[in-house]
Amino acid sequence: VGGAGMVQALGVELLDKQNKSIAKGGKGLAQLNTINTDTLDVRLKGGKIWVACDVKNPLLGKNGAAKVYGPQKGANPEIINKLEQNLAHYSEVIETQLGIAIANIPGTGAAGGLGAGFMAFLNAELKPGFELISEIVHLAEQIVNADLVITAEGKIDYQTRFGKTPAGVAGIAKNFNKPLLAFAGSLGPRVESLNELGFTSIIPITDKPMSLQESITNAGELLQDAAERTMRILKLDYWGLSEK
Repeated sequence: VGGAGMVQALGVELLDKQNKSIAKGGKGLAQLNTINTDTLDVRLKGGKIWVACDVKNPLLGKNGAAKVYGPQKGANPEIINKLEQNLAHYSEVIETQLGIAIANIPGTGAAGGLGAGFMAFLNAELKPGFELISEIVHLAEQIVNADLVITAEGKIDYQTRFGKTPAGVAGIAKNFNKPLLAFAGSLGPRVESLNELGFTSIIPITDKPMSLQESITNAGELLQDAAERTMRILKLDYWGLSEK
């Protein structure tokens, strides 16, 4: 949590008041008293690291690592609040001893706070993963020449706006006034809030009540069927029938 395990594996010492290594996991962050970066693997000193980061969540707060992603991992409210407190203590020690304020920087809450660890201990620069990949594949150039844009995600909900790939695709499609269809394995809370980002329609692929495992097992067939149904609806407009 917070990238603590990663940096410990790379040689950084995270010590408690007895100068012993803190326990692993989010619980151990509450014990942190001293940081020793002199023991960091020498191969990482003086270099420059860019991290492809696909979300914009900060480490702390209502959109932070604990409160947004904790529930996804099965954490109850009590555990989430405790983890938030421990991450706050962790960030305070980092700011005091390393001079780096990481609590509210976009992306530091990614992957359970791994972004914070990269930035604080490895002098890394967090770059939106979508921007990095879209530049490599020249996505904007592809979209500007398209008639219809299609994207997809396993689950689409309000969290999708926080730097997820479909939101990035929507931004480009909106800039070029291109219609965008998004297929999803399931839809979550406040999905309608994404319409303003540039989504023309968000389409769930399931066609009946089913378990998660059944949906995963039959994902290919479900996606194909949903795509066919959607394209048949689009044919109404192609043949001018939608205006009759």
